[in-house]
Amino acid sequence: MEVTCLGADEAWDLFREKVGEVTLESHPDIPALARIVVERCRGSPLAVSVIGVAMAGKSLVQEWRYAIDALTLSAAKFSGMEDEILPVLKFSYDSLKDERVKLCFQYCALFRKGEHIWKDHLVEYWVDEGIIDGKEDRYRAEEECYDIIRYLVRACLLADDKHGNTVSMPSLARELALWVASNFGEEKENFIVKPNEKLGEVPNVKDWGQVSRMSLSENKIKKISCSPVCPKLRTLLLGYNNLEKISNIKQLPLASLKELKRLQHLNLEFTGFLKEIAGISSLSNLQVLKLYASFDLDINLVEELQLLKHLKVLTVSGGDAYVWEQLMSNPRLASCTRNMYFYECEAGETGISIAATSSRLEDLTIYESNIREIKIDQSSPKTMCNFQFLVKVEISECQGLQDLTWLLFAPNLGWLDVRESPQIEEIISEEKAARFMNGEATMMPFLKLKHLDLAYLDQLSSIYWSPLSFPCLMKISIFGCPNLWKLPLGSSSANGCNLSEPVAAYPQNQSELELLRKRVVDLEEENRSIKQRLERIERFLWQQQQLQQARAHQQPTTGMLPPQTVIHQQRQSQRTLPDMPSKKTPEHLGVSEQFEKSKKLKEWIAGGPDYTFLEYEKPSQTTFNINFMK
Repeated sequence: MEVTCLGADEAWDLFREKVGEVTLESHPDIPALARIVVERCRGSPLAVSVIGVAMAGKSLVQEWRYAIDALTLSAAKFSGMEDEILPVLKFSYDSLKDERVKLCFQYCALFRKGEHIWKDHLVEYWVDEGIIDGKEDRYRAEEECYDIIRYLVRACLLADDKHGNTVSMPSLARELALWVASNFGEEKENFIVKPNEKLGEVPNVKDWGQVSRMSLSENKIKKISCSPVCPKLRTLLLGYNNLEKISNIKQLPLASLKELKRLQHLNLEFTGFLKEIAGISSLSNLQVLKLYASFDLDINLVEELQLLKHLKVLTVSGGDAYVWEQLMSNPRLASCTRNMYFYECEAGETGISIAATSSRLEDLTIYESNIREIKIDQSSPKTMCNFQFLVKVEISECQGLQDLTWLLFAPNLGWLDVRESPQIEEIISEEKAARFMNGEATMMPFLKLKHLDLAYLDQLSSIYWSPLSFPCLMKISIFGCPNLWKLPLGSSSANGCNLSEPVAAYPQNQSELELLRKRVVDLEEENRSIKQRLERIERFLWQQQQLQQARAHQQPTTGMLPPQTVIHQQRQSQRTLPDMPSKKTPEHLGVSEQFEKSKKLKEWIAGGPDYTFLEYEKPSQTTFNINFMK
């Protein structure tokens, strides 16, 4: 039996029935507050019914406001939550179709309250931890995960966002998931969930033996010194902390190494201060290890990783080309690698190699590196790389790289961002593509590409040599590519796509180029005209300022002198120069000032009726003079 969500009107009608008209009419503010309570129930018929019964007879406005706060901040504080409400809501949980879906639902509680959870992250977690089996066909497993997300949304246990990329967990659903995960309240420390709570250390736990999953992400934990015994621990999420050092894995809150046989998932991503970690190889059952943007990959870590026989998912970062070669030379580790982040990598003439076994790579980032070439296995079409899971590539400030032709073998690439890499001449090279394919037909690239960003690529002259269809394109942004005069677009390119930004247009023939040049001239002339008007306005405002100052000092105002004459008279009398328009008057307009190098004054008054300012080239080491003429 599947539980479906109620519409807003249906939910309100049901709530009114349960709470009673007497309660709703007991105070003029209660109906508006009651509607907020119904909104917090997120359309769950069970939640609406149970909360309605719980609020029946509550006639004080303060009671209703407390209920709203409790349902918004922490549903566990709501009166009767564990004894009365959760047992009733359990019906929604029991109605889920199988145990895998129930485990997926429980897993969502590891994220912080109200967090918008990326769907692809949820999918990754469920598959990586084996809740949904992806051993034989990961693509099919991921599709099943997305179907489970839709199922949980229909059951009102997850809430979809308006863009469809993230989901959130309603407070009641989260309390239900934690309650179920704690064996219905009997083992409350089964899930330790404290993400983004500004913790400076690992929280105190009464019984570490109960802990099976722990989420301490997005805190301020620097050191981990305690070592309690927790033999059931399977998942430890420590990402986005300020960890400085884990000199031995025993320093993790995990127990002695012999007690860690069940640990499967260790996330240390974005712990940027982590400089040392040892003992990873002792976690014999580890299947998921995430070190992206945390610990720099070194040869010692590669040697330890080789001993993890059950490792399935690995994310790493670092800058040593030799270490990367060692990692890629191990087929099993290469096949485990999901995210790769090169920074300050000095590969030089040799370049870097991506092994044919790296077919599970999903995200590649290269930043501030010197890499002449990205090499792939070209021995034969059968053994050549096929990056079917690669969806995102970012390259920034990379010296030496001339093309990205290897992207031909990334058929599902959705995001390509290349910038500030001055030697890149082509994205896909026709000559190199033919060499890669050994005479076979070249594969059509970018069929799944959604975002294309190219910026500050001085030598880029070609993206592709013929028009491409771009059937999924949503955005194309090109900036600072002076040699790129033509895009690989045709009449059918991006057909039916809803582009979020206009596609950059370039002249396709000589006549279009001439029209573009004429338009540039017109715009420059218009700009000059506007500039002249602004200068006249500034001169007028300056004159008005001088007039007001003269009146304030009761000075004669007849025959107000133009700015140049004022400057000339003040030079003669050695008086201080009055304030002039700051944007148009150079700092060197003072009288008899000495200059160390030649400077040239530009006209700053546009065509005054009675006077003209002359350009003057000042000889070095001479007194500065200004000449005027009418």
